[in-house]
Amino acid sequence: MNVSDERWEDRSDVLSPAVPSVYRVRNAQGDVIYIGKTVTTLEERFKGHRGIASWWEQAVSVEVLPVAVSADLSRMEAAQIHRYHPAHNFTCAVCGQTREHNPLYSIWSRLRREQYSQLHPAWRDLSAFAVDVTGLLGERPAGAVFIRIDPDGRFEPGNVQWSQRGSAKDLRANPLYGIWTRLTREQLNRLYQPWADLAVFTIDVTSLLGERPASAVLIRIDPDGRFEPGNIQWGQRGSHGIPHATPQQDPPG
Repeated sequence: MNVSDERWEDRSDVLSPAVPSVYRVRNAQGDVIYIGKTVTTLEERFKGHRGIASWWEQAVSVEVLPVAVSADLSRMEAAQIHRYHPAHNFTCAVCGQTREHNPLYSIWSRLRREQYSQLHPAWRDLSAFAVDVTGLLGERPAGAVFIRIDPDGRFEPGNVQWSQRGSAKDLRANPLYGIWTRLTREQLNRLYQPWADLAVFTIDVTSLLGERPASAVLIRIDPDGRFEPGNIQWGQRGSHGIPHATPQQDPPG
């Protein structure tokens, strides 16, 4: 099917209906430059491509291959990619590198493999993932891992950060992890901004208050203020769930 210069907005014959499909995108020379899959209309799928995908300005036509069973989509897409070797299935729009040489490829690949249902839909495309994450968080620091601020939420804008901590198992082994998780989930707007990073939070709180006493909770000295240096202390929950101050010891010097 030919595609107009209006980028498909008025092409209901191309964009509908919403059926599981694999699509081939061709350039002016007739070369297949990208192959993708969708379970929605192409209009919805192309919203994730528009202005981001490296092939967008080169595309002049699209061919739609309906797939009877949704479970066969990935197999069909892989077979088509293997047949045509479209350049933009293997190239990152941000840096022009092959997927495997993209500095975020290993993170993206693992998320698609292990956390697909928790991944922001637009980020299932490497180009969109690389553009957004680099724009939001900057370049990946050496040794950093990609984590969710709220571990119960999705990997999506506003809920991700770089952390110098290790694996998920290492995170949960941190004695302040539970407190930090609750604060970032429930009190993020009242949390000292650098403490959105677990490593910084752990270092600062331990330095300021010492090790966490058994069963202690982190409370604000001024309940109207923020969780920040100078306004926190260890407290114990009373019989009615009301925190009260725990006698402080001088931090180890």
